Amino acid sequence: MPALAELLLDAASLYLFFLAVGYRSELGAILVAYAAANILAVIPVTPAGLGVIEANLVAVTVAYGAPVQLAVLAVLGYRVANFWLPLPIGLACSVH
Repeated sequence: MPALAELLLDAASLYLFFLAVGYRSELGAILVAYAAANILAVIPVTPAGLGVIEANLVAVTVAYGAPVQLAVLAVLGYRVANFWLPLPIGLACSVH
C-alpha cells in the first residue's frame, strides 16, 4: 500500500505542475502519461530515464491536448522538483 500511495502522490504532483502553469488537464491523461513514462524508464537507455521520461510525458500530454509550451514547462518543473532537487540534499546528507 505505501508503494501505491507513493506512485499516486507522484502522479498528483505532476498534475499540480500542470495546474501551476495554467493548464487543467484530465486526470486520466496525466495518469496515462505518468504510467507510460515509468514503463519506458525501465528500459536502460539512459540513467534514471533522463530524457526518456521527459520526452514521453510531453508527447503523451500533448497528444491528449496540452499546448506544447505548457507541457514542456510543466514536465521540466516536475522533473526538477522530483529528480534534480533531491540530489544535492541527498549528497549533503551522505557527506559526513
